[in-house]
Amino acid sequence: MGPTEIGISDQFWEANSQFSPTAFRYESLDEITADAHLIVRGRVVGTQEHEALPVEDPGGELTARPVTFGVITINEVLKGVPNILQPGAVLVTRLGSMGQERSELPREEIVIFLKNYEQLAEESGGNGLFGDASDRFYYTRPNGYQAVLRNINGVVKVIAGPEGWEEALGPYPATLDGQPFDQLLEAIRRSVSSGSLVVSSVNG
Repeated sequence: MGPTEIGISDQFWEANSQFSPTAFRYESLDEITADAHLIVRGRVVGTQEHEALPVEDPGGELTARPVTFGVITINEVLKGVPNILQPGAVLVTRLGSMGQERSELPREEIVIFLKNYEQLAEESGGNGLFGDASDRFYYTRPNGYQAVLRNINGVVKVIAGPEGWEEALGPYPATLDGQPFDQLLEAIRRSVSSGSLVVSSVNG
């Protein structure tokens, strides 16, 4: 990748990572690996809009607005079982905007750590995203800057933390910056294996 492609990547991730952690902040690669519901190696290839499932309510209207999702192709599943609507891809909130040109999307491969909305609702007792059965197909990053690691010319490139966030880049992921990307993948595979976590096939 040349300077132009790297600039596009930096601009995209800066625009799509400016949200701080909620309950999730991680001190190490092992910690975020253990906590993620799904980890995939892939690329951002576009955006889609989806909305809540129709509800039988004569005279009623849908109160939930459509949500924009980034489409991440799956090159490798490092942990978990993807629930998918589109073959070979997962849908991630807060990632891109509708009408975004393909030329504005990052070209590089990434590792992305994800939380599934249905599982989040089950774990926390919350409402999920739409609060219906479709939540199983939708994912989010646990925070804006620790959950994506980029492959820039064979080495890891991290994402800068939100402006003003105190010590946004702590030990993780800052210490990974500049390491060989293949070495990162092996470290994740070892972490998954040592945690007795089974990588399974895709669920449609």
